[in-house]
Amino acid sequence: MGFKMSLDDVEPWKGGGLILRTGTHPVRCVDEEIKEPGKDGYEGDHPVVILTLEAIGGEEKGGEIRDWVHITAEALGRVAQIYEAFGVAIPSGEFEWISVKGKQAKAVVREKPGRKDPSKTFSEVASYVALGEADAAVTGLEEAFDATPVAEPGKGGGKDDDIPF
Repeated sequence: MGFKMSLDDVEPWKGGGLILRTGTHPVRCVDEEIKEPGKDGYEGDHPVVILTLEAIGGEEKGGEIRDWVHITAEALGRVAQIYEAFGVAIPSGEFEWISVKGKQAKAVVREKPGRKDPSKTFSEVASYVALGEADAAVTGLEEAFDATPVAEPGKGGGKDDDIPF
């Protein structure tokens, strides 16, 4: 070996995990990164907020997806949707990005054709909706007891599946 390196204070890359597929997923925002024009090497012409979302329930629990939220005049409705879904009070007048890190909502994920190669598809967050009270209660119980949901009786996996009536 002809070179040396140090991994002190280096976070391992995460990859190879499950990327959320088409569907509606209860999620928690586990990370957010703000990119502003002219800062930290970002050369875009408008701010972008990158949300990393982790599924907190359902079949794809633990799966992740990133959403790139472009902050433009045309996309402010999406910002309002994100705040509403994650339970953030929408302020009046001008304001800076309000963090949604650690907050929960449902992400609606759809498949879209690739821009460079339309024959390839990728998952993209299409929209957000708020978790209902029942969703939040179930998620809280699942997390508290490290539990996973089971199928309802009569729908594959319930104890009464073998009863013919």
